[in-house]
Amino acid sequence: MTYIMGKINEMTGQTGRGSLKIAIAEAKARFAEIIRRAEAGEEIELTRYGRAVARVVGPKPEKRQALVGCMKGRFEAPLDIHEGDVEIAEMFAASAASRQ
Repeated sequence: MTYIMGKINEMTGQTGRGSLKIAIAEAKARFAEIIRRAEAGEEIELTRYGRAVARVVGPKPEKRQALVGCMKGRFEAPLDIHEGDVEIAEMFAASAASRQ
């Protein structure tokens, strides 16, 4: 079975690692397909005279940072941040009093 799979891989250009081997001349003609396959996560190995010379792979997934706490340590709040406008404080007090 291994022999048969090896022959199939050899004929299709597949290597044992799941990547596609393709000659540079053929890669020029199939460039769009190669890019699509790399975007899908496949690794394409470009060869010259049967020897690997380059590899086309998709980008690494972006590491996303959670929004909560993302600005920690990047700025300092002013010391008087809780000292607001007197008029606004009175509006909040009036609103709170009307709910009671």
